[in-house]
This record gives sequence, C-alpha cells and structure tokens, in this order.
Amino acid sequence: MGEYQDDELSADSEDEVGMLTDVPLPRIERIEISGYRPFSTFVASPGPLTVLIGANASGKSSLFDALRLLTYAAQSPLPPEIDPRLGTSAALFHAGGPPRIDLGIRTQLAGRSLRYEVSVEGPVGTPRIARELLATAPTDPEAKPHAFLDFHYGTGRVAASEDAVRTPQWTMSPNELALRRALFPDLDVPAKFQGFVSSWRFYGDIDVSPGAATRRPAYVDEFAVPAEDGGNLSAVLSSLFLEHPDAWGELETALRSAIPGFESITVKPRGAKGMVIGVWRERGVKDELTLVDLSDGTLRLLWWLALAFSPKLPPVVCIDEPELGLHPRVLPILAGAFKLASARSQLLIATHSPHFLSQFELEDIAVMRKEDGRARFVRPATSDALRREVAEIGGEAIAKLFLSEELEVLP
Repeated sequence: MGEYQDDELSADSEDEVGMLTDVPLPRIERIEISGYRPFSTFVASPGPLTVLIGANASGKSSLFDALRLLTYAAQSPLPPEIDPRLGTSAALFHAGGPPRIDLGIRTQLAGRSLRYEVSVEGPVGTPRIARELLATAPTDPEAKPHAFLDFHYGTGRVAASEDAVRTPQWTMSPNELALRRALFPDLDVPAKFQGFVSSWRFYGDIDVSPGAATRRPAYVDEFAVPAEDGGNLSAVLSSLFLEHPDAWGELETALRSAIPGFESITVKPRGAKGMVIGVWRERGVKDELTLVDLSDGTLRLLWWLALAFSPKLPPVVCIDEPELGLHPRVLPILAGAFKLASARSQLLIATHSPHFLSQFELEDIAVMRKEDGRARFVRPATSDALRREVAEIGGEAIAKLFLSEELEVLP
C-alpha cells in the first residue's frame, strides 16, 4: 500500500539517469508546521535539492520526523503516542503551546498545485484528527479552491476531481486520516496524493556491521526501491545491472573515481534460489570480493551511490548526514551523484560536513536555526554579502563561512 505508481508522474520510466521529461516532477513546494517539537509557525520552501545545515537541536531531524509522521499517518491510524518513533516520554508538542499539531504542505502533483492541511489534537494517549483538507491551491487570489477532502473531527466528504460529485459522507475513526482511505484509483486526485505522500523515504546511516542485512544476499526484484535500512542493497544493484545499463555505467564510473584500485562490480547468484549478492573486483586482489568483504566506508559509499543512481527513487527523499564514515576525498563524488539524482527526485539532505557542503551552490543551502526556542528555515543566498563572498572565492568560501558560523548567522 502507498507505492507511488502513477506512470505519468513517475521518473521510473526514464532509463538514463540524467534524462529529464517534459512532465513536471511531483514535489513539495512549501511546508508549514506548528505545535510539533521546535516548530511554531514554521515555514520552509524546499527546492529540487535542499542541503540543510544548522547546529545540533536546530530542527533538522525534527523536520524529517514531521514529514515522516505524515507519511506514517497516510498509511496507518495514529497510535496513542501519536508519533510512533518518539514514544510517550518524548516532548511531542511545542513547549508552551496547546497539545495540537498543525501540518500543511503545498505540492505540484498531477498537473495541479495542491494544498494539504491536517490538525492533530492531543493529549498523548487519545489523539484525534480535528481537521483535514486537500484542495487546489490556485495562484489567482480571486479563484476559489476546490476541495477533494474536507473533514472536521472525522466527518466529511471526498471528491475525485474538480468535476466529480462528492461522495456520500464518510465517517473516520478519531485517530485516522481520511487520506489513508483514499486508495482507490477512481478517487483520482486524493488517491494520487495518498500514493505520493506514502512513497516518501527517509535515509540515514546504515548498519554495516558483520552479518548486517546490507552485506547479505537479497532476492532479485526488478522494481527494488532502496530500503531505508539498506537491507536490499544487492537487490538494488541487481535491478540497476539488469534493467538500467546507463545508470549502472554511471555507478561504476563514480566508484572508479572514488576508490583506488576498483575495477568492476557485478551481481551473482548466492544463497537461496532467486537471491543475488554484489560482487566486487579490485586490482591486485585475485579472488572475488562480495559485500561481506568490503570495508565499512566502502559499503556505505556503495549504498549511497546505488541509491543516487537508482531510477526507482521515490519522488521525495530525505537524507541525514550521508558523510558519516566516509573519507573526505569521496564527498565531491557523492555530492555530484546527489545533484544528478535531484533531477529525478526531490532531495532534502542534512549535513554537518563543511567539505561536503562546499560542493553545492549557495542557492541549494538552507539554514535551520533556533530563535526564541522556535526553529526557522533561512536561505543564506538571500544575503548579498554572502553571495558576493562566494562569487569571489567559490565553493571554498562556503566551507569557510560554515566553519566560522557566518553562513548560519548572517541571513
């Protein structure tokens, strides 16, 4: 449930990694959050590629968690603790505010600008959905939005499209989004939006310990979407190798640039019937190496590059600190792969690495910072002084300004 399958909007149909279609890709244009952890009247406008920086506890992880909560709620009823990743002991609601979370996003999807709003009332233990709305977001202030979902406290109606008659009244459980039930293709816009939100993925540091799933064989799956824990790495490699030779070539080129002595990589049957594993060839090493034999850093890099070059990337991808465990030398190569991926999928990347950050344009960078206990989203490129310094010195200026904290303070 929740896999994003709309052929018109999916980038999966493009075999070549760098190729763009004329169809606008689905993406988030604006995020609004109030009442969730550090957020009160928070607004963010992510681009196709947004690299997030900021001090610890500035809200980067909380932003990803808020989006992840929406993804979860689009597929499952809210549990008593509301956010299943935090548990009941965490400070879920914004300090000093009421026990209420308001989330809003504006998207481009199915040829429309859409706005989705949901309000969740506490307390923890008995959450209920107070408000839910999916409607068009017309740019003309005189135009009236058309509602596809319009619910108050679990009761409301659904319309498949602008011309469709609204369904009879729906009644939902107090802790369940109407969006979760909008699964049928004949619901058109609500169903596409549900699939879009449900398909978002969140990636962080993966388990590379001996015996980890990342190192083990995986079942062949030509439609393999990179798993959040990296456990289907061999399946992703198999899909690239068998179905997307151009992307596979990009992957091998990146690995040759990053890893001294790398010769080639392939996939071979291993384990039970239908299972494969990545096989690595290295100059000066007589025997084949599998994922079991790779160093932790090499395996991490292989995972991130396989993810970046995968044509099966979801439309929205959040990545937390991909630089962890990697040699600084490979970070420009990884940054280049993510830039290519952002032509096919909207990427939000959080980092603490000045060297990694310096590989991106100032316009791609956003600062998360706290002001009076509230998280804010700020674009450094709005500062004329920062733009001048970066224009004069180049990417090195971004690393220097980041280390001096000017990048976070000036805008």
